[in-house]
Amino acid sequence: MFTRRFSIIGFCSGIISGLVGITPACGFVPVQTAALIGALTSCASFFTVRYKYLLGIDEGLDIFAIHGVGGYVGDIMTGFFAAPYVPAMDGVSNTYEGGWWAKNWKQMGYQLAAATTCAAWSFVVSVILLFIINRIPGCHIRATEDDELRGLDYKYFSDADGDMEVLTGYGPTTPGRAASQVASGSESHQDVPVATEKRD
Repeated sequence: MFTRRFSIIGFCSGIISGLVGITPACGFVPVQTAALIGALTSCASFFTVRYKYLLGIDEGLDIFAIHGVGGYVGDIMTGFFAAPYVPAMDGVSNTYEGGWWAKNWKQMGYQLAAATTCAAWSFVVSVILLFIINRIPGCHIRATEDDELRGLDYKYFSDADGDMEVLTGYGPTTPGRAASQVASGSESHQDVPVATEKRD
């Protein structure tokens, strides 16, 4: 809608964020409301990704936007759209009063408090764990700028250079063969004759 181009990554991220949003509400809302919650959660995650630079967030997989913001919005939407008859379908859980939509106004406050508490707990514990991990030799959280520009595959995988040589045509495709440094399809490329006669 904003770029006027289809994005596979955006499509998959939208699906995942919708599933994240409906997870806390799946046992309390009807089917038609579940689709609405998924759409609202996906929109919230999208705009978080779009403007995350304002918060100084630097991540490659948009985990904060999809799982953090998506889960928080899903928790709040549960308090808004929860229906008392949905959990009662099991024949046992008939004491639920529903959410804001069912005129149980206080449920929104409960959900907001629960979502904020979970978010704060996750943030504090994550910061502590990441601080400890970052102090362990060889487990630094932040990669160097050179490694980021070149790609982390080159830092952590010994066969990354070989794979690129095969893909670009600038290297040996079999062990022990010297690299020619000539790309396939260039002027110095030599065609190998192939026998076309039938063999038994």
